Amino acid sequence: MAIQGPISIGFDQVFPHGCYLVGEVQQVKDFDASTATRVVYAKDKTTGLPVWQVSVVDADPEAKASQKSVTVKILTEVQPVPPPPLPGLPFTPVEFDAMTVRAGHGVDVLLRVYAKCLDGHKEIANRRISEALTM
Repeated sequence: MAIQGPISIGFDQVFPHGCYLVGEVQQVKDFDASTATRVVYAKDKTTGLPVWQVSVVDADPEAKASQKSVTVKILTEVQPVPPPPLPGLPFTPVEFDAMTVRAGHGVDVLLRVYAKCLDGHKEIANRRISEALTM
């Protein structure tokens, strides 16, 4: 049987030297479903969650120039909010939690990794769940 669905992978496996945020988080448009007068946003085919994306720079000193800047896709109901910039750094370091890749994709797609949330949002989500359960 062929592998179905996303395959979990660790952040350290994809970005062993870390990565830095270089763009704004944007919701991905579904160009096939959109029209000139109506914008439709993409939903993940497996989870049904809205798809967001952000550009990051791979901090690997040996990465080729064409592989330095990659787009990471993020699946979540609400727009992810990146961590604040650190003083003295030109870019904001980020870490992604619950990363996955899709079977059948090449290395270029592996570098455009799906992630469920930015580092630190797991705690926020858990707090919101706990608050909702105590109501």
